[in-house]
Amino acid sequence: MRNHSVTLALAGVLAGAVLAPAAHAGEEARIARALARFGPSVVPVHYTLRLLETPRGDQGDKVEGVMCGVLVGSDGLVVTMADVFPDLEGDPRQIFVPVAFTIRPPGGGDHRARAVGLDRALNLAFLRLERPEEFPARGVTFARRAPVPGERVLLLGLLGEQHRRAPTFTETRIAAVLNRPHTMFTVDTLVQDLTIGGLVVSLKGDALGIVGEDTLVNPPAGPSDMAAAGNVLSLFSSLSQGQRPGYPVVFPYRGLLAERLASPPPIDENEWSNRGWLGIIMQPLSRELADYWRVPGPGGVVIGAVLDGSPAEAAGLQVGDTITAIDGRPVQDIGDLRVRIITTSPGTSVALDVLRNGQPLEVTATLGAAD
Repeated sequence: MRNHSVTLALAGVLAGAVLAPAAHAGEEARIARALARFGPSVVPVHYTLRLLETPRGDQGDKVEGVMCGVLVGSDGLVVTMADVFPDLEGDPRQIFVPVAFTIRPPGGGDHRARAVGLDRALNLAFLRLERPEEFPARGVTFARRAPVPGERVLLLGLLGEQHRRAPTFTETRIAAVLNRPHTMFTVDTLVQDLTIGGLVVSLKGDALGIVGEDTLVNPPAGPSDMAAAGNVLSLFSSLSQGQRPGYPVVFPYRGLLAERLASPPPIDENEWSNRGWLGIIMQPLSRELADYWRVPGPGGVVIGAVLDGSPAEAAGLQVGDTITAIDGRPVQDIGDLRVRIITTSPGTSVALDVLRNGQPLEVTATLGAAD
């Protein structure tokens, strides 16, 4: 199997592109045409993340980064990876969620976009440009055929910041087709950074699908696990590409991806907005803490801090209190308590069973709104 890469000039002009020697006459021209046609539609997606729960009056820390995305169709839809949309588990003071997306094509300019869809199964997010008519590139139109094992394809992605996010490609072959849990195709090659989330193009110039990941439920613990997994090379290449390591794969347009692009799965508004807010920093109840705070049962969450001006402060909760139940239902752990709080509408009063210095008491708190 032969692999090579080429960088497309920032303006999409191919005169300066460097092409590896071709095995067949005319191959350079076919690749050049594919890059000229599709390269401008493979775009850097810049994102800003902020903490899910921050002190009142404080925006808190933020994280900024970039992913690869593909502009699709004529209405400003951009498909990219969903790694920046975390599962809502754990301490909200440590979970970053996306608050802004900007598409910055190599030709320059900032184009704001907003999240309009999320598919956890495919680990894909769907954004829409706020002003698609001002974007300098056209969206991709996919062919209706799927790739076939053994077919040579181009994986279009982006180079790093030091190369100004210039489009690039890797040539590879489709290695196998997988039908579970959904149809996808494996590739047996090293996938570069900022290629996951990119575009799959045939040498004939057809857009066939998106470069995605078959995410791992249990990431490999060591070399033996990786060897047992099969495609070791592609797994290595994905370990730096996001929060959910997995195998780079091709999601073909034909089938599930076509359905998702036509009607992106809506983002659960209860997950990202209208969240209840209590205003505490939570600590897991270790056996040592349970003994220290004289907590008799196995479940509960220890309050590590009470934020100023929070519903928790207004309710009289204190550092060291252990919340053992909410509205009469036992609290298992931090994730259990946090999910039950954020899925309760702001303004709702909740009854908290609390242990303070080994003594039980009931505290009523009226939840605020999480920013």
